[in-house]
Amino acid sequence: MKPANATWKVGLVFAGIFLAGAVAGGFAAVRLQKAFFQRSGGPDALMMHSNRLNERLKLEEPQRGRIGAIIAATSDELRPLRREIDKAIQAMNTKIVAELTPEQRKEFEEMQRRWKERVRGGRPPGGRDDKKGAAPEATAPGQPVPPPRP
Repeated sequence: MKPANATWKVGLVFAGIFLAGAVAGGFAAVRLQKAFFQRSGGPDALMMHSNRLNERLKLEEPQRGRIGAIIAATSDELRPLRREIDKAIQAMNTKIVAELTPEQRKEFEEMQRRWKERVRGGRPPGGRDDKKGAAPEATAPGQPVPPPRP
């Protein structure tokens, strides 16, 4: 029979390991969230930029208002450009599909389906694909092709 002291020590070690895992998981979640918003490139990225400027430069209230207006105007300017980019990518995908065999088209459509799921699921585009950790091969219509990862 083990002394009560040894059981108490084992429980304390397990509690310490659990607490360390929870703290590490919290830090990892914060880093992943920041990385997602930085990659998204949309209005959220501009808001993150605004927040970063406020934090790092310690902007005064009048500066925050003026810089916020600049960022909002830039976001409005980018909106039509994003639509044009989406149209160009859709046209590119249409041309690509015309060059593919029926089997390749089927795989291309599957790749696009997985891309849409990632985007809708809140995972950043360009993340790991669901095929044995491979990088994604293509994008959904209207979505930019992610740059290759080193």
